[in-house]
This record gives sequence, structure tokens and C-alpha cells, in this order.
Amino acid sequence: MINATKTALLVTALVSASPCIAADTVLQFDRGIGSALPFRVNNNSTPADLKDDYPEPNNFFAGIADAPIVNAGGQVWIIDDFKAKIQDDGSISAQGKGLLLGGGSNIGSRGGPRQVYASLFVRHLPVPPATVPTFSGPYNSDPVDLDANGDFNIQGVLRDGNGLTPSEWGDTEDNRPILLIRNVANNNWFAAGILKGN
Repeated sequence: MINATKTALLVTALVSASPCIAADTVLQFDRGIGSALPFRVNNNSTPADLKDDYPEPNNFFAGIADAPIVNAGGQVWIIDDFKAKIQDDGSISAQGKGLLLGGGSNIGSRGGPRQVYASLFVRHLPVPPATVPTFSGPYNSDPVDLDANGDFNIQGVLRDGNGLTPSEWGDTEDNRPILLIRNVANNNWFAAGILKGN
């Protein structure tokens, strides 16, 4: 009985002494910005006549070569609260509250969307003679439900189309990474996280 007790204590001590490698938090987002209405393009130079005007999709990366097409949500969206942490192994923990329509006939509700996902884009500083940044990504989470109050909870790992996690993070000045909350149905974005300062 004594030997068994000693053995149990030794095993416990060895387990407790085993090294534990924890992932480090590399990005934190605190609060969020909702997407706006698309721009309208005046097709015939008659501001009073909108019949032949059409909405510009408002591509998030318009004008940047080889960047993905990520359009806004088609209507004003608001988000009451948003917090996210991303670790160096690509894992993400994100919680949003009050992601709701801020305009249109469904104002104050989630409208049609029922699921969202997080999408990270990492900026890379332009290499002269280029003057605009390039991007890697998107690194996407798995989809999660958006409830009737506009709340969601994302827990998982961000991966690109090849299953890879991010290896670079940009910085916290002008070369900031971009974290979007997007609609599973059409991949449009509803909200963007605000990077928390040091």
C-alpha cells in the first residue's frame, strides 16, 4: 500500500513537472466597426434621377492588385460590442454582441444571415516602387451561429485555403492586420475589429 502511494505521488510529480508550451496572444481586438452602405455610381450625371444608377459593391480591397474581392454587407450594420484574441498558433477566441442591421426595413434585427465567420487579412508593407500594401489571407474560422440578438461566439483556428495558419502579423501602427466578421451565405463583411493598442 505504501509503495502504491509513493508510485502515485511520483507520477503526479512528474506530470506536474512536464513542460507546458502555451500559445502567446499576438493580436487583440477591442470593439468593432459596422459596414456602411455601398457607394452609388451616377450613370448619367443626373443626380435627381436614380433609376439608372447602380450600387458599387464597395470591395474592401478595391484598387489593390491580386487582392481578394470582399464586398460590404449591402446595408448599414452596427455591432454593439466585439472582443477577440488571436494566438501565435492561429487559434482565435472572439465574441460579438448586437451585430444588427442599422438601416432598411429590417432595421434592429439580424435580417437574413444566420451564420458568420471571422476572416483575418495580414498587410505587408509595399516594396518600392510599389506604394500600396499587399495582403496574405484570408485566414478563416469555422462558421458559427448568429442568434436573433446579433450575438456570436467564435472559438477555433484560423486557416487559409491550404489549411495553413498565419505566420506573419503586420504591426500595430499603419500596417495593421484586418479582422472581418463575414456572412457565410455570400462572404460579404458585416463588421471589422478594432486592433487594441499596446
